Amino acid sequence: MKRLLWRGLLVGATAAGVATWFSVETNAATAVKSNPPVIDLHDGGQRKLDRTSEILLYGVPDRGPSLKPYLNHALCFDQSRKVPIWVGEHLRADRLEGSAHRNHSNFQRDPSYPARFQSENSDYARSGYSRGHMSPAGNCKHDQQAMNDTFYLTNIVPQNYENNAGFWNRLEIYARQLAKRFDDVRIFTGPLFLPEQASDGKLYVRYDRKLVDFQVDIDLLERQAGIDFFPKLAAEKRQLKDLCRVDGCQLMSQKDFEQFFLLRRMSGAHNGSELERAWNEAVKLKLDAAPQVLSAYAEAKRRLESRRQG
Repeated sequence: MKRLLWRGLLVGATAAGVATWFSVETNAATAVKSNPPVIDLHDGGQRKLDRTSEILLYGVPDRGPSLKPYLNHALCFDQSRKVPIWVGEHLRADRLEGSAHRNHSNFQRDPSYPARFQSENSDYARSGYSRGHMSPAGNCKHDQQAMNDTFYLTNIVPQNYENNAGFWNRLEIYARQLAKRFDDVRIFTGPLFLPEQASDGKLYVRYDRKLVDFQVDIDLLERQAGIDFFPKLAAEKRQLKDLCRVDGCQLMSQKDFEQFFLLRRMSGAHNGSELERAWNEAVKLKLDAAPQVLSAYAEAKRRLESRRQG
């Protein structure tokens, strides 16, 4: 059994840092079992239980379920802050392709949780923040309902728009690329409110750096989050390899990132107006001479012309 570990990652999102913990596995099988509660009846244990039942006569204060499963992710939700504590995923290459599309999904409250403990779409209106997926919609192209699940607001964290559409999006793409190079990729993502004080005395969370600059030791990440990630690997964590040394942790460049979405817009254009807007964007970004862009533009024109004549 061979495992590769990315020790931890902290990426800024203005209001909060967003931590992602990657575990990448090759030829590894992991069984998930719940740890049963331990009740010690020695040293007055039964008396303590009896007294506790009297104290909690009208019920145990409820912070919501500690685990909520969905079709392609699972999470633990913080009903106080109205954001997930962590969101877990398991990526495989065979689940990254399909016909599911985000145009068929809508941001909405999660019916599994009381409305008063969730954010609403109106909270984001004119707030300056975008709705940032922790489990990305792009990881669920194999199943429309799984993609719909990622649009529940229990999977959303307020993010700076430029970060969400830029650096964070590139990180999500990198995770999917890892799934094509390794057999299994397991990811835990969630917000950490850890701003740093700058020389002007103000607190910031910055994200305009290289991906490897955000790598932190897993011990530090676990202490800051108050979470023991992968407790069944406790004895192995110090022996696991560093993913950034094995794979490089290289995101696609900003230019390649912009071209990636231009090509997608051109291939998905429904009419000439949409195609021309994409072409004008290519000119603005100085990508109009790129061979792939020229080819995609020409192919889209042929496709639309053929549809018009047919």
